[in-house]
Amino acid sequence: MRRWVWILLGILAFGVVSCAGLVGSGVWFFTHHVDVKQMPRGDIEAEFTKQRARFKGQEPLLSSRGDMASLSDRLEARAMAYSGPPPNSLCILVWERGQPQRVRICLPFWLLKMKSGRGLKLDVPNKDLDRIELSAEEIQRAGPALLLDEEHDRSRVLMWTE
Repeated sequence: MRRWVWILLGILAFGVVSCAGLVGSGVWFFTHHVDVKQMPRGDIEAEFTKQRARFKGQEPLLSSRGDMASLSDRLEARAMAYSGPPPNSLCILVWERGQPQRVRICLPFWLLKMKSGRGLKLDVPNKDLDRIELSAEEIQRAGPALLLDEEHDRSRVLMWTE
C-alpha cells in the first residue's frame, strides 16, 4: 500500500511541475512577442512612420477596399517576384487614437502554421467583404512585405512580415 502512495505522489508532483512549466513558458512567450508601451502621441506616430518607411514604394497587399480575387493576384505576383529567404514572423502595430499606448505583436510563422485551415482571419469594415482568410504559407511565400496599412477615425493598424 505504501508503494502506491509514493507512486501517486510522484505522479502528482510531476503534474504540478509540468503545469508550472507550461505556465512559465506561456508567460515567457507572451513577454517576448507582445510589446505594450506607454508613449507620447508624437513618438507613436514616429514609430508608425519608421515602420512604414521600411516598405517605401510598396503598396499594402491587404486593403479593406479590395476584393479577395485581387488579393490572391497581388500575393501570387509578390511571391513570383520574391526569391529570398521566407520571413520568420508576422508583426502587427496597433494604436487607438486618444490612448497613450501602442501595441506591437510579432508572431512566429511556426505558430501560425500550427492552426489547421486558414491561419489568418481578418474582419474588415467593408460591406462587400466580410472576412479575409489567408494561410500562413500564402503570406510567407510573398516574402517580407507590407500587408496592411489602415488608418480610421479612432485607430491605426500596420501589419507586415519580417
